[in-house]
Amino acid sequence: VMAKDNHVTRQHRSRDNSVDLGFLAETIEQSKMQWTASVEFFKAMSNTPITQREGVEMVESMVKDKVIAMKHAEEIIDVGGATTDVHSVATGEPTAEGVIPHGLPEPHLKRTVEGDLGMRINAPAIAEAVGMDTLAEATGLDVDGARKILDEITAAVDSLPETAAQKRFDQALAEAAVGIAVARHAGTVTIVQTVTGPVSMQTGKDLGSVATVIGTGGVLAHGTHPAASLARALADPAKPQSLRPKDPELRLDGDYLLFACGLLAGVEPEAALTLGLAHMHPVGGT
Repeated sequence: VMAKDNHVTRQHRSRDNSVDLGFLAETIEQSKMQWTASVEFFKAMSNTPITQREGVEMVESMVKDKVIAMKHAEEIIDVGGATTDVHSVATGEPTAEGVIPHGLPEPHLKRTVEGDLGMRINAPAIAEAVGMDTLAEATGLDVDGARKILDEITAAVDSLPETAAQKRFDQALAEAAVGIAVARHAGTVTIVQTVTGPVSMQTGKDLGSVATVIGTGGVLAHGTHPAASLARALADPAKPQSLRPKDPELRLDGDYLLFACGLLAGVEPEAALTLGLAHMHPVGGT
C-alpha cells in the first residue's frame, strides 16, 4: 500500500510540475507578446491625432506668449494617406455685422477628421467628390490618363509619385482634399426669413479672421506646391456662405514634426518650442 501511495504521490507531483512548467511557458509567451505589442503601440503613438492635437496646443501657446510672430487664431491642416484633419484655434465668433450665431457654442480648439479624404487609402473618394474630369484637367491629362494613375494608387497604396504626371495628380488630390476638408470644418452663414425680415444666421465657426494657416502631412511637407494646396483653404468669393480664412499667412511644417513637438511638449516644453520654431516656415502669401 505504501508503494502504491508513493506512486500516486509521484504522479501528482509529476502532474503538478508539468502544469507549472506549462504555466511558466505560457507566461513567458504572454510577456513576449505584451512587449511586442508595447513596441508596436509606441511606434503607432509616434504620430496620432493626440500628439497632433498637443502640437497644435503648443502652437497656440507659442502665439499667446508671443514666442513666434503670428497673429492669434490659427488653422492647422494635416493631409494624410487615409484622412485629412483640420484643427482650428479661434473663437469662431461672427466677424460680420448683424450675423446671429445659431446652435451650441463651438470649442476654441476644434478638430475634425475627414475619413473619406486620404491621399492613398481614400484617393477614389476624393476623385468622386470633385469629379475625375476636374482632377484630369488639373493634372493636364485626359480622363483615361487620370483614371489610370488613380487605379495605380488604389492598387499600391504605399506608393509614392515618381513621374511628372503622378506628381501633378498628387498635387490635384492634395488641393481637393484641403478645399473640401476646410469647407466642412468651417461654419456657414445662411439667410433666414423672419417676421421682421431676413436675418443672417451662422452655424459653426467663422474662420474669416484666422491669420495663420499651417500645413503638415507628407504631401504638404514633400509636395511640389504646398502654397497652392494651402491656398485652397481660403475663402472663395464665389462661395460667401463658407466662412473660411480670408487673408492668412501660409506656413509649412516642412519636416513633418508638429506631432513630435506635441510629444516633446509634455516633458520638455522649451525644447518643443525650439523645434517648432525651426520647422514652421512661411511658404507664400495669398
